[in-house]
Parts: sequence; C-alpha cells; structure tokens
Amino acid sequence: MQADEQQSQAELSRREHFGNPVAGRHRIDIWYARLERWSRVAIAVHVVAMLSLVVLFDRLPMQDYPDWLYQGYIFNQYVFHGNDFGGAFSLYHYLPPNGISTVIIGLLAEIVAPLHAGRIFIGLMMLAVYFGIYLYAGITVRNHRMLCAAIAFTFVFSYNFWLGNINFVMGLGVALLGAYLLIGRRWIERVPPTMAVILLCYSCHFFSLVMLGLALLAFIVAERRADLLPKLMLAALPAAALFVHYVMNANVATGDEHITLTLFQQVRERAAMFAGVIIPFQRFFHISEPTILHRIANYTYLVGVAALTLLAAYTLFRRRQWMLNSVLVPVVLPLIFLLPLYTSGIVYPGERLVVFFMVNLLVVIIAFRPRLTRVLLPAYLLMNIAVWGYALDNISLFAYTIGGGQGRLDARTVPQPGGAGGTDPYTRVEYYDHMPTPGGEGAPRISTPLPIFRSGLFDYVPDSLRHR
Repeated sequence: MQADEQQSQAELSRREHFGNPVAGRHRIDIWYARLERWSRVAIAVHVVAMLSLVVLFDRLPMQDYPDWLYQGYIFNQYVFHGNDFGGAFSLYHYLPPNGISTVIIGLLAEIVAPLHAGRIFIGLMMLAVYFGIYLYAGITVRNHRMLCAAIAFTFVFSYNFWLGNINFVMGLGVALLGAYLLIGRRWIERVPPTMAVILLCYSCHFFSLVMLGLALLAFIVAERRADLLPKLMLAALPAAALFVHYVMNANVATGDEHITLTLFQQVRERAAMFAGVIIPFQRFFHISEPTILHRIANYTYLVGVAALTLLAAYTLFRRRQWMLNSVLVPVVLPLIFLLPLYTSGIVYPGERLVVFFMVNLLVVIIAFRPRLTRVLLPAYLLMNIAVWGYALDNISLFAYTIGGGQGRLDARTVPQPGGAGGTDPYTRVEYYDHMPTPGGEGAPRISTPLPIFRSGLFDYVPDSLRHR
C-alpha cells in the first residue's frame, strides 16, 4: 500500500511538472541551451555539405553561370596569353561594378583548368554568403549561434544562386562580411579599412555596395554616430569616382518607363518576385518540377514570412527600440517594392535586396521575440536537410543529362514543366564546350566565339562587325 501511495505521488508530481507552463518552458530553454553547444559542429556540417556539391560535381544547374565562367576564361587568355579571340572581345576602359568572378576565375585558370577555377569560385561564394549571414546576424544576436547558422545555410541556396548571378551572390556575402567587420569589429572608425571594404563591394556588384551602404547608414542612425559620416564619405570617394566614370562611359540601359502595367499588375509582379526569391524549393526547367509536398512547403513558408513581417511591424510600432536591423527592416521592404521592374539592364532589381531583408527581419524577430526561436530553430534545421537534399537531387539529374557517353541527353528532349518562375540551367550549357576540359591540352579550337553578357569587364564584337 505504501508503494502504491509513492507511485501515485510520483505520478502527481510528473503531471504537475509537465502541466506547468513555466516548467515546460524551462525544459525547452534547457534543450535550446544544450543545442547551442553543438553550433560549431553544425557549422562544420554545413561547410562540408556546401563544399561537397562542388567537389562531387563539376557543373551545377545554375542558369547564367556558364557565361560568367566563360568570361573568366576569356580574361585569362586575354591578359596572360594575348588571345583576343580574333578581335571578338575587348576590355572596357572603365571598371563596372560586376567583375569579381571574371578576375578571380581568370587568375585561378593559370593554375587549374577553367572548369575547376569556377568550382573554386562557387565554393568561395557559398562560404562568403554563409559566414556573411552568420556573422552579420551575430552583431545583434549573440546567443543564438545554432539558429543563425541554420538560417545562413538555407539562404545560400537562394533563387539568385540557381539563376547563376555569381557576381551578385558573392557581393551579398562580401557586403554582409564587410558590415560585420566595419560595425561588429568597429573598422568603421578608420578610413583605410572602410575604403578597402567599399571598393571590394564595388568590384562585386552595384547592389553589394547598396546593401553595405544601407547597413552602415542604419548603424549610424541607430547609434546616433553622426561623427562617422565624414569618415564614411571620405572612404567612399574612390568607389564613387569609379562608379561615376562607369556611368559616364558605359552604355547603361534605360529603365522600365515604356512598360505599361496597371497598379494591380505592378503589385502582383513585385509580390511574385519577392516570393520567388525566398521559397526554399525552386523549379528547374528540363530537370524536375516541385512535388505537391514541395509546393505546400513553399506556400507554408511564405505564410510564415508574412506573419513574421506583420509581427515585426507590430513589435517595432509598440516598442520603438531602434538598432541596426530594426532600422533596416522598414526601409528595405518598401524599397524592394518601389524599385522599377527593369532598369540599367537589371531585370527585377528589387529581388537583389530580398535576402538582405529576410536576414534583418529574422534578426529582429530573434532579438525582440526570443520565445519564437524555439519554433524557428527546428523549422530551419529541417529546412537545411530538405533544401540540401533537393539541391543534391537536381544537381545529380543535371549531371546525368549533360554527362558523357550514353548518359548524355539533349535538353530539348526533356519535357519542360509548366508554370511560371524557376531557372533553366540549359540556357548556356554549350559554353562548357568552348573551354579547355580538365586534363586536356590547350584551348579548344573555336571557329566562332560565343556572345557574352556585356555588363562585365568585356565587350563582345559580333562577327559581322569584326572584320570591317
């Protein structure tokens, strides 16, 4: 009988413990704190997972990447071997804010084959974005390393990554790393390092410069450090001079003033643009169509982002506590929707700021609503597994279709999935055949050099004008 009483008392204690909300939250806090101790292991796993993609596969399903890889090969031949491909290519006499991949791949191509040089660049690019997001978030939230790492890994594989905008994606990482160094490590107090970071952002992409500038101005406003403005302006002079020289000499495309859309169509286009960047499961034309589960996950994620945005707006309105990220969220979001749909040769320029907005939004939620981190952490850890597995699956399918021997398929024979959005990794796949293959001897014989994007370091002269 005494044993029965002891058992009943133990059962009562157990029920009281688990039925007590405070005790339940305490257990969750203990679990969360224990998981934080494994953050370095998580970072190591993330790095291995990212780099494994470029180690195992030499060609990723990135739409515009082959063009930029080809331009790196052109840079190598033009600068180090005096090969202008029969007058097909010439260096611009200005420095556009869009050339980091061309230079790095071209330099690496002196050591390894161009295809391997591109793989090294992609690896560096993924690491820059990953550690850029992780360290940038850590400026404000320092006790959520595991969550910051999980968020960073998810955004490495964004729409811009698969679109092959490698200069911009590298610029995103460089801008966030630069913001960490200038703000988190207080490099902004000195002009020379600030100047170096700004110039590096300029060499990557114009929007890299924009994101860094917004972050620095937000820090100055939040911390009321107007004394830093003269130093910042002085440090920005070289990049400003390069940009002015570029605008004055380049044939910059016009904007979207000739595009006539109703207000509803304008809003719909921008909303679709925003959603297309942040959904975790992209469409790959000629490879795969997202399954019903992937679509449900995409829509669920979009609903969650909308809810977090409204919660952040309500929180900032009630608390009015201004810091780096809380200043940026209400500035960047309307900027994304107010930018034109097309300007200066850039389609949907606002999409370049979406990941930057998302990182700042999540930091605000973590800082002001820390209880939600107990939901966000498992959600993003699950997304890490799902997003990497989805990427690996599509990369494997792409590698099979463009592989050698019997595995090689013509992309035109693969049915194209229906629906809008997504990327087409076969758009420029023939560029791979116009560069030396690893283990091959010398450059391939090219009768007609391929046209390239003219927004980088090189101009392309069509064959009809080349021999006049």
